[in-house]
Order: sequence, then structure tokens, then C-alpha cells
Amino acid sequence: ESDTVKKLYEEIVLSLNDPINKEENNLQLNPNPATDLLEVALNIGDKAIADINVYDLNGRLVLSRPSILFNSGANKFPLEIANLDNGIYFIQIEREGLLLHRKFIVAH
Repeated sequence: ESDTVKKLYEEIVLSLNDPINKEENNLQLNPNPATDLLEVALNIGDKAIADINVYDLNGRLVLSRPSILFNSGANKFPLEIANLDNGIYFIQIEREGLLLHRKFIVAH
């Protein structure tokens, strides 16, 4: 098990137990499994700039979308995943003071 995978797992467990994440944020990925396009839906309390990163199961960064503007309330962001191989991935959304993770599957 690589250190990066372990770190991602620990961050996921911590973020799921963080009451701020439960109250202010609602991250959904649709469809899951996905083929070419993954819709990232995020409901946040305050307008924010966030980075979206996608990691494979080995902890390698395979896709990055830095500095995405999320407005207060409901947001939807299409993420092109056609170039990713079939498999399981983790999406990470990070902004100041907040780190969200979800798992999704690519199945072409």
C-alpha cells in the first residue's frame, strides 16, 4: 500500500467525520459508474475557488482542474473523463479549510 493511498484513505475518513462537511457541503457524482463525462454537483455555503483532482487507486494524480469557481448554493461542473482507463478513482475537491473526497468508477 503506497503512502499516497493511505493518506487519501485517512483524509476520506476524517472528512466524513467532519461536521462542517455534513452541514455545509453536499458532493454528488453522476452518473456513477461513468463513461465519458462525470457531473460534479456541489452545494456550498459560501462562494469559493476550489481545485478538483482525480487520483487512481495507486494514488497517482490522473486529472486536475485547478481554480474552479463555485458559487454559494448549488453548483454543477462537467468533468471530462473519456481519457481515463476503466477502474476506480477518487475525486478530491479542495478549498481553504475544506477537503472533500468521493469514489467513482469509470466503465467505458
